[in-house]
Amino acid sequence: MKVNQLEVFCLVAEKESFSEAARLMYLSQPSVSFQIQALENELGVKLFNRTKQGISMTAHGKTYYRYAKEMVKLNKQAKSLISSYQKGKLHVNLGVESGVGNYVVPLFLEQLRRFNDNLVVTCYISNSFDINERLQKEILDIAISSTENYERKNLWVGALLDEKIVLVLPADYWSKNNESFEVDELLDIPLVMREKGSGIRETIEQRLIKSGLSLKNLDIAVEIADNQAIKELVISGFGGALLPEGSIEREAQLGLLRAYPCNEAIFNFSVNLITTKRKREQEPLKNLLDQLVNSGLVKNGSKMIIREPYQAG
Repeated sequence: MKVNQLEVFCLVAEKESFSEAARLMYLSQPSVSFQIQALENELGVKLFNRTKQGISMTAHGKTYYRYAKEMVKLNKQAKSLISSYQKGKLHVNLGVESGVGNYVVPLFLEQLRRFNDNLVVTCYISNSFDINERLQKEILDIAISSTENYERKNLWVGALLDEKIVLVLPADYWSKNNESFEVDELLDIPLVMREKGSGIRETIEQRLIKSGLSLKNLDIAVEIADNQAIKELVISGFGGALLPEGSIEREAQLGLLRAYPCNEAIFNFSVNLITTKRKREQEPLKNLLDQLVNSGLVKNGSKMIIREPYQAG
């Protein structure tokens, strides 16, 4: 069996044990020790401190581990991709911003299947900062994101969905018959907010600045990295939240929450499909993206709606 030196190193680092790594990889302990020593000789540094009490990574080892782990992951993805090609399948690594992922992804994947029955999609969900970083490194093939804070120079961007951020409150929070809200009314409501690095939070912050406010002016009671948890807190009467309209449709229809659009259009934004320009021209991804554009599902520079907008009331 061919031994992957980087995989051996990563497993030893994670288990902090030569013997445990050997057991998990079905290798002898001397074989594992030999691989680590060979890697240390190649790099010219010690990766592990070896004592009678056990082993621990050196500073060099910790630095190398961060990159080695990523290389092992990329190698596995590449092998999976090649295997998919050999089986006639198109494998796509899709990154999805967590703020819009729970309701956009099912719609988007349903559309993708129309164009390629042999499509295999691996979804990675995280905040917009992480998604953008992985996209730039081409760990991801395409991404769905709402953030406007990315460098467009080497990216292809297609508008996928028109969306708006709405104020979400318990159904009986306001006794008055409000249909919308004024930006200044946010100052009087305790809010549950998405975490820093979230594309939705970035959008809110940018829009507030245009209105002469900032997040510092708001009463932010909790910051949390999950839309579902935010909705549960609002339902419990904790306060309000600013969320994409599409993410609260089910709760609104059940009467658990009510969504109030802003009386100004400042909270309107676009959910985009993004890839690097280099990836955009590579087959077979190019063919798939061309089909999406030609069908009108995705348009560069304009906004497409792939769902019926929710009507509050």
